[in-house]
Amino acid sequence: MTIALRLLATVVFIGSFFFLVREPISLVWVVGITLILISYSNKMVPEASPILVILLCVISLFWVNSMSPLWGDGYEEKLNRAQIIDAANKEDMQQREFVSKAQYAVKGNLKDPSSAVFSSDYFYSSNGNTFACGNVNAKNSFGAMTGNKRYVSDGTSTGSYVDDGGAGFEEVWKLRCRN
Repeated sequence: MTIALRLLATVVFIGSFFFLVREPISLVWVVGITLILISYSNKMVPEASPILVILLCVISLFWVNSMSPLWGDGYEEKLNRAQIIDAANKEDMQQREFVSKAQYAVKGNLKDPSSAVFSSDYFYSSNGNTFACGNVNAKNSFGAMTGNKRYVSDGTSTGSYVDDGGAGFEEVWKLRCRN
């Protein structure tokens, strides 16, 4: 009976260890108390030490589950939150990649593309069309910085426009860059 209990206590301890890693402080006290119980096992009733180790592991698992859900509704909510965060991060990354592509396209329409400094960039999507909008400051033909000029881009150089002060750009801005 004692050997079976000790074997069961060992299996429970090793299995619990896998889950207790989620809350490292629990490992400290579970391992510490288990070592104390093992060292004093010769002074106790032979069955007491394995039973106390099993009880300690079970209590620790419930404590860890309250902090970082391992099972139940809390675990399902945790998984749902993780999926929502992953989807938002993926969407954000796609938007950043599109804005970067649009900046590259806008640079193709500038006199000195290497001098371009972008600011206030954002992503806009409407009716299945996507646009990047923002400001660009770049050198003109005389080598002077022009100051921030608004830009609109669909990610291609033919669909990229920099504000030249004309009324045509204002219409494009209103249609494609509602912020």
